[in-house]
Amino acid sequence: MKFGIKLGVPLAALALAASGLLAISGPTVAADAGDPVNLYGANTALLTSTMDTVGTATTYYVDCAATTNGVGTKASPYDGVRNMNLTAVLKPGDAVAFKRGSSCVGQVHAQYSGTAAAPITYGSYGVGANARIEANGNETAFWVKDSEYVTVQDLELSAMGDGKSARRGVWVQATNTGDRHGITLQRLNIHDVRGQMPSTMGGALPAGKYSGASGGIVVEALGTTTATEFPDLLIQNNTIVNVDREGIYLWSNWCMRPELVAFWSGQLCTAPWHPITGSVIRNNVLRSIGGDGIAPMTAQDTLVEYNTLEGFHLRSGGYNAGMWSANSVDVTFQHNDTSRGHSQLDGMSYDVDHSSQGMLFQYNRSHDNEGGFFLICPYGNNMPGEAKDFTIRYNLSVNDHYTSFWVCNSGAKNGQIYNNTIFIPQTTIAGVTNHGAVKTIGNAAPGSIVLNFTNNIFTRQNTSVPVYWASSSQATITGSNNLFNNVTPLPGATSSLLTAPQLSLLSDAPANASVFKPNTNSPVLGAGKVIPGAPERDFFGNKITGNPSVGFSQLAIGQVDPTTPATTAPATTAPATTAPATTAPATTAPATTTPATTVPPTTAPATTTPATTAPATTAPATTTAPEPSNSPVASPSSTPTSSAAGTLSTATLAPGGELTITGRNFKPGTSASFTLHSEPILLGAAKVADDGTVTLRTTLPANVPAGSHTVVIAGTSAEGRSVQVSLALTVAGGSQPGVTTAAGTSTTAAAAGGLASTGVSGTLIGGFALLLVIGGGVLFAATRRRSANH
Repeated sequence: MKFGIKLGVPLAALALAASGLLAISGPTVAADAGDPVNLYGANTALLTSTMDTVGTATTYYVDCAATTNGVGTKASPYDGVRNMNLTAVLKPGDAVAFKRGSSCVGQVHAQYSGTAAAPITYGSYGVGANARIEANGNETAFWVKDSEYVTVQDLELSAMGDGKSARRGVWVQATNTGDRHGITLQRLNIHDVRGQMPSTMGGALPAGKYSGASGGIVVEALGTTTATEFPDLLIQNNTIVNVDREGIYLWSNWCMRPELVAFWSGQLCTAPWHPITGSVIRNNVLRSIGGDGIAPMTAQDTLVEYNTLEGFHLRSGGYNAGMWSANSVDVTFQHNDTSRGHSQLDGMSYDVDHSSQGMLFQYNRSHDNEGGFFLICPYGNNMPGEAKDFTIRYNLSVNDHYTSFWVCNSGAKNGQIYNNTIFIPQTTIAGVTNHGAVKTIGNAAPGSIVLNFTNNIFTRQNTSVPVYWASSSQATITGSNNLFNNVTPLPGATSSLLTAPQLSLLSDAPANASVFKPNTNSPVLGAGKVIPGAPERDFFGNKITGNPSVGFSQLAIGQVDPTTPATTAPATTAPATTAPATTAPATTAPATTTPATTVPPTTAPATTTPATTAPATTAPATTTAPEPSNSPVASPSSTPTSSAAGTLSTATLAPGGELTITGRNFKPGTSASFTLHSEPILLGAAKVADDGTVTLRTTLPANVPAGSHTVVIAGTSAEGRSVQVSLALTVAGGSQPGVTTAAGTSTTAAAAGGLASTGVSGTLIGGFALLLVIGGGVLFAATRRRSANH
């Protein structure tokens, strides 16, 4: 799918803006001291207000600790959710602000729509912990119903229940409305959602999923008369803890197509194929999930990246996996960390499921899961329900029990599995006395399962746990250039390495991926087979040149990739207002190269004694909900390095002073955003020049407190990855007025009152400047898109 820049602002509107008759986005005015408000998302203005209305936009205030109900102003706020729902009639650009430190009961009903230039935003204001909303017996704490261009952020949400009826933290739902654009859910703390579970409800179909699912974030496109979906849905930087059944779940009733498995057709799906497209699910942390972790169903051109899932399938009596999708096309899962799945009713970290095509799993980690590493679960051979053309590459699996790969049915076609490192557990757990490297069942006909394993490491440190390959004669499983250490080789595999991989293993903590790199004398270095269509870089971001190494790391421990300059490393935290990059996941078909026919080596396996360090036995994550935090969510530690770098014109600056921010080695033609932390302030955005540089000249907002801060440049690196470059800035005492001015290709937006704005003043100059910016094709909406590393 190609993604162009959506301007979303007609020229007539620009003319009105230039004349001061129309505000294109929300207002920006000075904040009270110690009372910052961050209400707008990355593609719009940040909002801070001591006034209730500026221009045509209004902020409605809610203080659930108020003793009397007001009219929604800051001086006279609504006293609860119900009165706000009944009274506030929102227009594009409006906002609803809940007072920090307060606790509300009820169900917020987000029933109004914004526009691309002026979304409606819900968030917290004031100081202290984010406002909390408890559903109090309602189905959800926050309900976005039939709306579009809505941002929900900086709130604490819960929905207690008894497990016998639906409960959700956020419920995004639309029925027969047409496509609902611009939904953003970010920086939410969602916990204690006790929804419908199979273990308590039973029934012909598992409860708590499909239409009417329960969970932390549930998105549903329903109806049968007007095709409905949520293009470019953005879910990022959220914390989701103690929820049942789903962590993050996307469902669409618009899922009928020829490839659909029979038991979904007519019973669960009743409307023609109209998938949820362009979704980005990024930088979320999920812990203690009753069922599935992240599961986008009926999805297309979707990106799931840099998420951490610890503890899933903990309370559901059904079948659940960590991160997976079904009835979907071209979904990419990358740079995720999934661990501590419970049960062997699935219980694997990742899953290529039925009725899917073009699924890509790369650069992910999996560890300490009872079910194992990977589930491949199609339904039927040469019939609807197959899983085709999927790729599993450059992943790390450590201490995953039961099976490394489990094929639960027939119809797995053209599965390319290469350059993964699989560290098989050396201890058993209850109910798992051996380990299946690859296990297949239920094959209906010869050729019903076609998998190719190339350049993978299968290793373990001792032989105390039996390892087996269980593949029926109907399965076609081939292999080449794999390493098998203390593991019986894949039957029929060619050019196998039968020796120890010589991994560094300075410790055995699966949270540290680097310890599973090879040593400099490892036999895996350069011993792999070139695979057409393989990515340019390995798990760690190292350039793959010549013959690749076997396993997930191209280079040995301590080696440095000469193609990656030693520059500023990208930040490991996602800026609160950073939008995704625009590059779409590659749709190149997986390689179908015939495995090499070289006769396996005749030399005996190496007798090197493996290290005896036991795998980590860290206890499962606590189920206690975390304290609310406004801090960005940390990305997994396996985030690869990048050549992207940046500099500031000065390391110390007083409020109101001029600052030039320069980024290098970004992808030409993309956009980059510039954000000041720790209380995120969007300084502006700029287009990357042909030489890979991007520059923003801005004035430091007048209300930035003195002390240490960080400027973050977020965009797409020259290698095609989403990156954030962090630059230290010290703000000196004192302040002076400042106004940001556009420079070159940049879009700057720091208003005199102190915070950034993409809106316009009433002056012709401001409107004309905005017209120039939009004419240059720089709008934040473009940065919502996704990128896959190739």
